[in-house]
Amino acid sequence: MNVGQLQIKLHQRINPDELKRDILIGLDSNILINLITHPMIGQYLDRKFNIFQKSKLAISEISKKEAMLVLRKKYQYAEADAKKELEKQINAFNIRVLSITENTFSIAKTIKIHYPDSLIIANFKENGVTSVFSIDSEFVRAARDSGLYSIKIPNAQKIQDIEYKRLFKRNNT
Repeated sequence: MNVGQLQIKLHQRINPDELKRDILIGLDSNILINLITHPMIGQYLDRKFNIFQKSKLAISEISKKEAMLVLRKKYQYAEADAKKELEKQINAFNIRVLSITENTFSIAKTIKIHYPDSLIIANFKENGVTSVFSIDSEFVRAARDSGLYSIKIPNAQKIQDIEYKRLFKRNNT
């Protein structure tokens, strides 16, 4: 299945088998942050899409910096701890960190969303990312409008509710 065919299925339930190893999947900053702060997000993504075993994953270097800032400011991580946790997740899931180039800035000018999201999407396009996961609806829309197959996942609270209901249902059967 090619990217065009995946675009057609945008609002349909995705079959995890469609996310093959040859597809490079971009993770928005919020996914990276939530892999650290809400581990159920990782369990949900793996159960629902099997992306950690079947796909190549990437983040923009901007996402890494943004995640570091959010971990320090919102979640009160010390700088060393935030850096350690980010590296741990990047290594655990073999996530490729994409570098920003001059061309990234040129591409970003054509993307209709605020900075730094325009730069992240441009970085993905420049490096051959074909699919994107995010919690942010606007990021998903802009990535889709830029030709990337985009998947919006629920926020951490919603995923927690989904996973607890699943566990409760499994324990009651």
